[in-house]
Amino acid sequence: MGLDGVGPDLKAVYPGGKGGGDIRWEQFRLNPAPAGWFDTGVISFVHELELARADKVCAYMVRSVECAEDLDLAVTMGSDDSMRVWLNGVIVHEFIGGRGVNVREDEAVLQLKAGVNHLLVKVVQGGGGWGFGARTVEYLDTGDRGVAQEDINIAIDRGVEWLISAQLRDGSWPYEQHRFRNGQTALVLYALLKSGVSATHPAIQRGFTFLGARMPRMTYSAGCELLALASLPGDEHLTRMEEIVELLDDWDQTGFGYPGGVNDLSNTQYAALGYFAAASKGIEISRRTWARLVVYAMNTSDGAGGFGYWQGSAASGSMSSAGLTVLVIALRELGDARGLPAAKRRAARRAIDEGLEWFAKDFPRETNPGTGHQRRHPYCLYGIERVCAIEDIELIGAHPWYWEGASWFCAYQKRDGSWPSGGDRYFQTSFALLFLSRATKSLTGGRTRKREDVWVTAQEGAAVRVRATGDTPMTIWIDGFGEEFLAEHAGVRVAKVEYLAGGEVLEEVEAGVEAKWQGEKYAIRYRFARSREYELVARVHFVSGREENPGAIQLGVIESPMLKVRVDEIPEPWMIAAAEVERFNHLPAEGVEATATSENLEGQKPEKAIDGQESTAWYCGAKDTEPRLTLAWRRGVLVNRVVITQAPPDPLNLGKADYAQEISLCLNKSSERIVVQAPEDHRAPTVIDLGKDMRIKHLEVYLLKRITGTHWKGCAGINEVQLQYVEEDGTLREVRRR
Repeated sequence: MGLDGVGPDLKAVYPGGKGGGDIRWEQFRLNPAPAGWFDTGVISFVHELELARADKVCAYMVRSVECAEDLDLAVTMGSDDSMRVWLNGVIVHEFIGGRGVNVREDEAVLQLKAGVNHLLVKVVQGGGGWGFGARTVEYLDTGDRGVAQEDINIAIDRGVEWLISAQLRDGSWPYEQHRFRNGQTALVLYALLKSGVSATHPAIQRGFTFLGARMPRMTYSAGCELLALASLPGDEHLTRMEEIVELLDDWDQTGFGYPGGVNDLSNTQYAALGYFAAASKGIEISRRTWARLVVYAMNTSDGAGGFGYWQGSAASGSMSSAGLTVLVIALRELGDARGLPAAKRRAARRAIDEGLEWFAKDFPRETNPGTGHQRRHPYCLYGIERVCAIEDIELIGAHPWYWEGASWFCAYQKRDGSWPSGGDRYFQTSFALLFLSRATKSLTGGRTRKREDVWVTAQEGAAVRVRATGDTPMTIWIDGFGEEFLAEHAGVRVAKVEYLAGGEVLEEVEAGVEAKWQGEKYAIRYRFARSREYELVARVHFVSGREENPGAIQLGVIESPMLKVRVDEIPEPWMIAAAEVERFNHLPAEGVEATATSENLEGQKPEKAIDGQESTAWYCGAKDTEPRLTLAWRRGVLVNRVVITQAPPDPLNLGKADYAQEISLCLNKSSERIVVQAPEDHRAPTVIDLGKDMRIKHLEVYLLKRITGTHWKGCAGINEVQLQYVEEDGTLREVRRR
């Protein structure tokens, strides 16, 4: 463990662990200190080791740091509970006692030497929480930024996967949908598109289908939807964008707020972003609009570089990045054209320069300046990205803003891929992805990040290697043959290549044995039927390269190792229909009485099953053996289909509640029941065709033959009950609302 020493044997196994288990080194599942930087974030050993709890144990962590020259590295650390730190075999810091993790609590200087330095940390657990965290006092890039970029790409992909997995059945993402119906969903779509998700991905298609059912009602929602729409290829959405711009124009009061409320800088920023997105698609925004945005933003400046939520409010990092965003966008769009007096233009330019100096003095690396906490910290960092992308800035003072922000995001990403930092995790994860993918660059002429699906045989020494890329369709080809296999046969003559998935032949490519293989790919393009994981194998029929008369030789056969690939861009049949259900639900919007045999909690009442929100649900009580939901209204509604979506609302909670395998309906108090099987896919709606047109004004829904949930045993529920009318041609009759 000394300087330039070999370090510990990371493959060694030591007997005598607690409970008789062996002790061994393990790679962090989530690397707490990416190769490009020192920061670890907060490490929870209980979570990292997937333990229910741990008492009176300890953990060791080791890391090697190679330095080109001697360096005194100032760091801060925190632990839960006691810790001891060695550098090159010498104790350099320790704390004895019980406490929680605060990364900034202990200070130390690591005297790194030229060469390979070994850092060893021991953390002792008394009881309760068990963790560690470390960071440098000043930002230090301790590694290759190319390597760091790989960590960033992994973080982006994990965040994307989490957001897609969290999409609700109706195509939305939940957060205050009763106020900001389109806002959260539009922001997530924007983040996914800028993170490289294809516009043809089912998550994107479902999300925009959900948005299309209603116009935005709030400034935030309008701005985010314009950003999302501008990120789609082509111009087919220009009409909707123009309609949303008209809404913003109607709400403009030399600043923006909640329609009918007081203006604020946060709303005004999202109006500016929406206008900016619209302008990027060629929609004309008046000079007067840009000038008014400048005037409002300047009124919220504190005169010292910072900006507040309202005029006269204390400055914060999140609002200062918002104020700078409005100014840099408006000045960029105004250009040299008239519309803003020269004095105001100079004042705005000076405010931008002073704002950047304000951030240079208190850079928002870990907290939101002016607040002392992490609330709205990702929101603030994404604001920094916008300003620096538009202004083409790489340094704020001495701070490489992107790498410092990226180090924080990579270190603090959660195990599931999200970023729940002091607020709603859907918003925070969206802001993190927008920052890491440098989303604003594409609005200013840069390229959107391209997310590619690439799979390749990883097994060393494989006789045949396969590579695949794309989604729908997927291109699959031979990546090469193993050196040992080629040497054994003095080359290979390929007669035919078969590509299989799950043991079934997808396609085959005929070749010829006249000549030896010279790098031919034998590629196919294949469209799989469903989105899921597939196991690919390439089966090669061949003749040894030694044969002088290959046409007369019996063919040999070799197969590649199985290669797992993932298809995502084929929507399930129910997905798009579920996203547009709001247009076709004939259940009366008012006057429906909802009752049930039981309810689980206060917020899970029967009326939640008919509130039009996929983010809410009715749950029965845990002891209700035959839960029933009853709906009644005065006037009969002509329908011929009933659609039931079962709880839980959040797809991340699938399997936690009971799931009814059978659903029974009683219509208009009839003694007869209609019984249907629920889909095996718990996300899919149960669609019940009545077989005839009926006027319904009383409906009972029974949940039968339940699969017991893992967490909320006995509690089954319904997200939404929908009534539909299917025309003779199979189309759905749209609802006419007054």
